Amino acid sequence: MAVSLVIENLVPLNPPEQWRYPLSLSVREHTFLVIRTLPALSAELFRQILATERPAHGSVTVLGELPPTLSRRAIRQLRSRIGSVLMPDGLVANMTVRKNLALPLIFASGLSEDEVDERVDLALEVFGLKAISTLRPATLPPDARQIAALARAVVGSPKLLLLDDPLASVGTVETERLLAVCRQFASTVVATTHRRNAVLYDRADEIALWDEEGFRPAGQSIEQVAS
Repeated sequence: MAVSLVIENLVPLNPPEQWRYPLSLSVREHTFLVIRTLPALSAELFRQILATERPAHGSVTVLGELPPTLSRRAIRQLRSRIGSVLMPDGLVANMTVRKNLALPLIFASGLSEDEVDERVDLALEVFGLKAISTLRPATLPPDARQIAALARAVVGSPKLLLLDDPLASVGTVETERLLAVCRQFASTVVATTHRRNAVLYDRADEIALWDEEGFRPAGQSIEQVAS
């Protein structure tokens, strides 16, 4: 099976104090990996994957590419193949929910206007956002805003989806449904959680714990990450 993400002995240039050991991990295509970790670690990890920060040591290979070797244009193209829900969520405040979903398609996909509308309509439907599609993010409650950010991240059917503590404000039943919907758009997912999250653990193919003591794969054992 192909590998979507390979991290080897990674140490950032300016690591958070909790990043005490080099990080190595591999994520196969069509895998949902959940990492129980700390906010500072997950934020830096996703910056490294998205190539907004450079490593001091080690390497990150994303969808077969080594970002530090790429031109700016090639990095933008790589990022267009990655969906992400980070903190803050990055929704554009002065655009409606619908326009926020259309934005990554317009700038990165080369789709026609009709194709963009079709994909946005589908995402609004399956994520339950049609009723608020004309509202702006600032007017939304936290749960609806998180769902909108998730819909925007997957609307382009990314090859890799990065989720930093997603749907923390959304109820359990709805979170289960939304994560299932995500897999219809993006089959390879790296999700972090900063607390015990049984819904994510149940959805995961692989689970790991990462803290000051290092990165430790936990297989499917929720008990190892439950405290």
